[in-house]
Parts: sequence; structure tokens; C-alpha cells
Amino acid sequence: MAKATAVLEDKSPTFMAIELPVFTHVRVKLVGTAPLLTHAGGDGLAELLLNQQKEKALGKKKKDRAPQNPFEEFKKGFYPLMSGKEFPTVELKVGESWPYLANTFTMLNRAFQCSLVEAMLVYGGFKTDARRWIRPVGPQYIPIKYDKVVLRQDVVRMADKTPSPRFRPEFHNWSLEVEIAYRKNSMPDPKSFWSLAIDAGNCVGIGDGRSIGLGRFDPVGIETKEIRNEGI
Repeated sequence: MAKATAVLEDKSPTFMAIELPVFTHVRVKLVGTAPLLTHAGGDGLAELLLNQQKEKALGKKKKDRAPQNPFEEFKKGFYPLMSGKEFPTVELKVGESWPYLANTFTMLNRAFQCSLVEAMLVYGGFKTDARRWIRPVGPQYIPIKYDKVVLRQDVVRMADKTPSPRFRPEFHNWSLEVEIAYRKNSMPDPKSFWSLAIDAGNCVGIGDGRSIGLGRFDPVGIETKEIRNEGI
């Protein structure tokens, strides 16, 4: 009688080849075509508006607001200064300005990314997940170049409809050098990125006051390179 032959199951691990993603890094110079307004949020405007809304809802009497110091509010509108730098000692009045100071004032690095994503959502033409694959590269804050920075005054309406002046820094003839990484297959072709960047500069901008045309820019390419699986 024939004996049965045992068949041993192959339990050796199976490996799958996974293609690593390729990211395109683009270094871009943003050349301002309209003044850039920054507002780091240090003046407590949002908290003040919220408190006024609560007081109005509870029927409380409006409290008198403490006197404003235009120059101090102006300084709170800047993002953190570059390491080791300090504000100029010359105190400004509304409409006055400081001249250019090298490697002193900064802008959010992710501002360009936010502008690209907004342009993508408004103008479309890209894959729905493309915005997830656009990332800023480098430090959180990057130095800004400019001709002068002005103490600008605007007027906003509080919750009770009373006008309230705001004092913020406004950069003239500004420029930034930023680096963006995006997954190569998230864009139809390389020209699509530049088309998106142009839309972002012409129609979206960066910083505060974008709804009135501030922060607009022209994108100028500096360098493009591809990196495989660089971990963003």
C-alpha cells in the first residue's frame, strides 16, 4: 500500500516592492506687487471682539477700552524677529517708516503654501488630494526683504458697531525666498505648478488685507530638484 507524502507549507515571508514617492522641491522668490500687511495677533483683537459679543448677549454695559498705544500695537503685528535681532530704537508715528534692516523681520514660511492651496480650491483643475502633498520646507519663519516698513492705521468695527483703529506693519517693495515640496504625481505636469503659483500671486496673495488686494506677488523660479522619499 502506497504511503502518503506530507507536503510542507512554505511559511517564508513574502516581500513586496514598494515604489518610494518622488517629491519635487521648488525654490521660489516671491516679488511683491502690492504692500504686505502682517498681523501676528498679539494685540488681542479676537479676544476683545469675543468678550464684547458675550457682554452684548448678556446685556452687560460696555466697558471703556484702555487707551491704545499705536507704536506698541504696531510692534505686536510682527512675527518673531531673527535670532539676536531687536527692534529699532526710533519710535514711529502713523505713516512713518523704518528703512530696510537685513535679516531682522520675518514672515511665516507656510504663507506661500496656504496661498497655493487656496488658489487650488478656487480655480480647481487638480486632483482632490493634491493639496495634501504640498508642504513648506525649512524653518517656521523666514527673513523678508523690503524697502521700508510703515506703521499703518486701519479702522475696524467692533461687535457694538463702534469704530476701532488698528495699527500694523506694512512692508513696501518686499520679497521672500521660499521652498515648497509637492508630490510629483499630484500635479498633472510641471507647468501646472507655475500656473498655480501665478494664480496664487495674482488672485490670493499672502498676509493680512488680501481681500483688498494686499500681499500680491509675482513668483520667480530659482531652483527645482527631485527627492525620493524625503519624509514629508
